[in-house]
Amino acid sequence: MKIGGDFEYNNYKNKKGDSLKDYISKKFLNYQLFFSGRAATYSLIKNLIDKEGIDNIYIPSYICESIYLPIYRAIKSSKIKLLFYKQNLDL
Repeated sequence: MKIGGDFEYNNYKNKKGDSLKDYISKKFLNYQLFFSGRAATYSLIKNLIDKEGIDNIYIPSYICESIYLPIYRAIKSSKIKLLFYKQNLDL
């Protein structure tokens, strides 16, 4: 079993009955499926840009570049600032 990273879509395509896609499509009316967490993060941030009152996005300072870049690309042409916070005992 692979943990983390990208999962091959072909492994999950055309599954019937007991698949996660079938469960989600029956339980929720409005949903989107993404190929990766990076794509989902990018889409989420792009949708937030249009909302009023969003001035800053805070992300942990230890975040890896593969998560940072989609966020940066999504906000680079907006007025939203990307701010990093350090982790401490209080998170």
